[in-house]
Amino acid sequence: MNIDYARYLGPRTYSLDLTGNDLTDLSFLCYFTKLHTLVLDGNTHMFVRTLPHLSGLSTFWANNCNIKNYPEFIAVVADRFPNLKFLCILNNPGIPSHIYRSRFYSIILYRNYVINRFPWIQHLDDYQQIPR
Repeated sequence: MNIDYARYLGPRTYSLDLTGNDLTDLSFLCYFTKLHTLVLDGNTHMFVRTLPHLSGLSTFWANNCNIKNYPEFIAVVADRFPNLKFLCILNNPGIPSHIYRSRFYSIILYRNYVINRFPWIQHLDDYQQIPR
């Protein structure tokens, strides 16, 4: 994305869908200070460590992004998006799910890992969390 556009649009953008843009460096998102929803579906080469800190982000989707290591991915996301309530990262090879015919035990471990990182999460992938 052009940095001039990001500087101009960022402060007035609340929802951003960048599906299928083949993004790698996501640091330009630092200009989107009021962002509540971010959709990065289909960006298979994104470098998650370039995500900026967005404390207002509540919804994040990264489906079909070729995520292979969910503990690393979730650790970065938890650090960058501390108030996340809705997370969907389906159809990624490293995310245990019924889509990839993962073992039930693997799915439970994954879900518990995410819930421990985001105890306030309301919706994970295709499951709504029970309020605590």
